[in-house]
Amino acid sequence: MDDARKMHAIGGLAIVAGHTQIMRPGPRLDAIRTVADSARAQGARWIARAEDVADWWIARAEVRLTFVPPDDSGFRGEGFERAGVSDLLVEAPVDRGLDGLWVDLVLPRGSASMVVLVDGRSVDFAATEWGVRVPLPTLAPGRQARISLLVPTEGRTATP
Repeated sequence: MDDARKMHAIGGLAIVAGHTQIMRPGPRLDAIRTVADSARAQGARWIARAEDVADWWIARAEVRLTFVPPDDSGFRGEGFERAGVSDLLVEAPVDRGLDGLWVDLVLPRGSASMVVLVDGRSVDFAATEWGVRVPLPTLAPGRQARISLLVPTEGRTATP
């Protein structure tokens, strides 16, 4: 169970496969049931069939990420300026929408005082030791979301 907790903490994917030829009542089935029950109790877990996981991997592989010059037309908030990095466009595949997508951005200088905007609006992102994890809204097929980063104007602290 410690490994499953670690995988969740780092946003990883843990696969527990149960093959019908060995999943007869007894210790093996009880072990799988314990892992599944623990995951359900902790929430924020995805328990899925193999075909659903395969669909997720295909959609993930088809997401398009493009770095673009910052868009200055979005909300900035008093006391904030652009972080001096490109914006990131995230585009859903043309044949399927995306729901529940998070994008991990590695920020070598850290995320202290960072504000993340998605389509010009601040979002409740997760700051990590290596950067930020940004939730995106549901994207219809072929639609985009723009991620922008802001920092407080030098010498000030502010809230967007």
